[in-house]
Amino acid sequence: VGCSLNTTGKIEHITHTRTMDLIRFQPPMPENSEELAQKMEELLIDFQVYHSNLKNIHWNGGLRPFIGLSQKIEYLYRLTGENQEHIADQMIQLGFEPARNAFLSETSLMRTNVSIIQAVQGFEDAIHAIIHTSHELLDSVKEVFYLAADMEEKGTMMIMGRLANQLQLAMAIFGGERLAMSN
Repeated sequence: VGCSLNTTGKIEHITHTRTMDLIRFQPPMPENSEELAQKMEELLIDFQVYHSNLKNIHWNGGLRPFIGLSQKIEYLYRLTGENQEHIADQMIQLGFEPARNAFLSETSLMRTNVSIIQAVQGFEDAIHAIIHTSHELLDSVKEVFYLAADMEEKGTMMIMGRLANQLQLAMAIFGGERLAMSN
């Protein structure tokens, strides 16, 4: 595929080598879009850490007796992987290329806003870790949302709004699990 960065809001012609020519509209880039791209890149790192935490909790948290909880965690980490793709796609829509192979490097781990969970000891610890890191990730999503709102970048706002709703729902579900097990 051949294309060029378009910051004028013109219709851009893209030649695909195997099939056909495509026409795609690229909206004008918002001012200070580099700052938005930087925040979205940081959010991708936060999602990668969160995804890794969920997999670690799912596979190493001693939760096999809690099949329903284990299934919910598995669903959440699969959804988290899909959300990373949505963020990267939005960055590309804005004309920025997400960094490749930067995730979970020592440098990127110093920039994450999400706690890295090394181990959990059973049900209560796993639930606490999920709720806590979901809240940290939600704060990062809100930061990108507010920056996009200041720039009136509606596509990013819509994606961040959906991610915020998913994280709030996850916190409510896992909080409900904690209450159910305590009764």
